[in-house]
Amino acid sequence: MSHSIYAFIEEWGIWGIIFSMFIEGSSFPFIGTFFLITMGVVMELTWFEMIFTSIFGSFLYAVGSYIPYYFGYKVGKITENRLTSKRREKYQKTKEYFSRYGVWSVAISSPLPLGNFVPFMAGISRMNIGLYTLLTMIGIIPTTFLYLSIGHFYPGNIQELIQQIQHFQITILIGIVLIFGLYIWSKLRHKYQNHTERMESDN
Repeated sequence: MSHSIYAFIEEWGIWGIIFSMFIEGSSFPFIGTFFLITMGVVMELTWFEMIFTSIFGSFLYAVGSYIPYYFGYKVGKITENRLTSKRREKYQKTKEYFSRYGVWSVAISSPLPLGNFVPFMAGISRMNIGLYTLLTMIGIIPTTFLYLSIGHFYPGNIQELIQQIQHFQITILIGIVLIFGLYIWSKLRHKYQNHTERMESDN
């Protein structure tokens, strides 16, 4: 494994990291966290190289994610065309709800294990591609820089560190899902209460 990594570094350098982020963004199965931290350990990156790799690599990550985004866009369009007018109206409301409340979930969820599912949902909701790209980069840039800098400066056991990061990611993901779920529940509850009050006042 180490021999393969060294051979990869000699041939591609930081461009290998950047290209790997395009692959990860496309939702192709890839060990992104392990690879970035390992490259940070093996390569002697300067601050400028880490910043450049984080920004440009995050852009290519977003470009790579256009593949699942486009797939979600097509699936959403086909699904919508097959719905009845009543269900299509509900479907439109769901898309509008995601566009209104789920926009920042793109930035928050992109670095997490759920990240590969985000572009698919963004495509289904037909999120503006420019906004989607910007939010994806906002989520990926700091994470990439963090992984590279950890790999560069952390003196301990890298395997244990990666496991801790993965556990931390899962914990954050669970927290986000719970918070988002409570938020939606409170919105629906408030809407139901308003509807009930209007019904009572009409009677």
